[in-house]
Amino acid sequence: MKRRLISLLLVLAVLLAFAPGNVIGPGGVNAAEPDKLVTDEGFVYQDNGDGTATITDYDGTATDITVPNEINGLKVTTIGRSAFENKDLTKVVIQDGISIVGVGAFQNNKNLTEVKIPESVTEIGGVAFQFTGLKEIYVPSKVSNVQYVRPTYAVKAVVSSDNPYFTAVDGIVYSKDMKKLVICPGKKSGEVVVPDGVTEIGDKAFAGVLSLNGIILPDSVTEIGNSSFWIVGGNQSFRIPESVEIIGEGNFSTKGLVIGKKGSRAEAYALEKGCAFMEEKCDFEDVSLNNFYYNAVVWACQTEPAVTSGVDSTHFKPLSTCNRAQMITFLWKKAGCPEPVNNENPFTDIDEDTFYYKAVLWGKERNIVAGKTEDKFAPLDPCTRGQYVLFLWRMNGYPRAYIDTCPFSDVDMNTDLGKAVLWATSTRITQGITDTRFGTKRVINRAQAVTFLMRNTSWGN
Repeated sequence: MKRRLISLLLVLAVLLAFAPGNVIGPGGVNAAEPDKLVTDEGFVYQDNGDGTATITDYDGTATDITVPNEINGLKVTTIGRSAFENKDLTKVVIQDGISIVGVGAFQNNKNLTEVKIPESVTEIGGVAFQFTGLKEIYVPSKVSNVQYVRPTYAVKAVVSSDNPYFTAVDGIVYSKDMKKLVICPGKKSGEVVVPDGVTEIGDKAFAGVLSLNGIILPDSVTEIGNSSFWIVGGNQSFRIPESVEIIGEGNFSTKGLVIGKKGSRAEAYALEKGCAFMEEKCDFEDVSLNNFYYNAVVWACQTEPAVTSGVDSTHFKPLSTCNRAQMITFLWKKAGCPEPVNNENPFTDIDEDTFYYKAVLWGKERNIVAGKTEDKFAPLDPCTRGQYVLFLWRMNGYPRAYIDTCPFSDVDMNTDLGKAVLWATSTRITQGITDTRFGTKRVINRAQAVTFLMRNTSWGN
């Protein structure tokens, strides 16, 4: 009898535990969950027992919120780990007085495009704003750890002028004295030219930043930290100055290319890690270290067989228009100068004694290029961006893109050109001339031509 009574009491307890009615009692206490404290706005908090509170969750429905600095007489000091994760937020204002923003506090809010962080904040967790829509990320005056800047979709970091540890140049965080590049935002794009005077690239400074087309290091750099360039670019090239003495672990890819001086630390590192190495030789007066195409020019002239050379011994003419004859010759040489299978020439404007004769026949028989008409190749006509990526795409075997949607209004996705553009942008061979236009009809120059081709090259296994 006693055992039966105990069993009935246990059943009753279970039924009561799962009974409906999440009633919020006086003082913000949830009647169904006595230990859960919730405000009318849906902020779930914890009384820390010292007059302060930590916000631990959010049960509200608003998407534009202000995180309070006081709840029921308690001073809110901390936004807890993952407190606002995946809440469909669009805008957040953190009130002054809050000092800690926990790890993952606002992550996975893809429509969150604006966050106001007060100067009272002293600590921000590593992935506090990961996978949000923020384009700009702020570093307050008292924050001394900026690792949260990288794992965001931000393209720009802004640092308080009163911060004694850091400053920002072109959206990238540096030490206050500009001796160390500390961190790059996760969606920084284009080329990064590191200012002269910087001596150190910090640990994980560019780790996982996939949207960059190139990083130019000055000759003042002496140290590259651990994983500073981890998976950046994959098959991209890096010029490592002769001044660099220390290169940490986890840098570069075995499918990447290291360019440097013979006998330098760069060459030794490449040999140690199985990276391709190319000796840096560039005597062109019109190509400088700060040009985005510097590595590509070195590669194009030094690779075997050379893709191209200068127009003379001291000039490359990087801004000169690349015509269709030059373009197909670049591709042919990149392929190793293969002989055409047959010598049937359908084009009346291509002579056997021209430098591009075999290249045109090779490209035509492999369906890489076609003539402007059935019997005219138009070798001296300018090559456009659209034509070049289309020919590259065909030479690569019509590969699929890594993305499904095309942001460019001037590209028809139902055409081969559309597929080629999508592939070229997804592999970062090139990007659009704006966010919404690819510029298919824009003429390319020699610098762009060798740069596109180098980015389409993979070294190693």
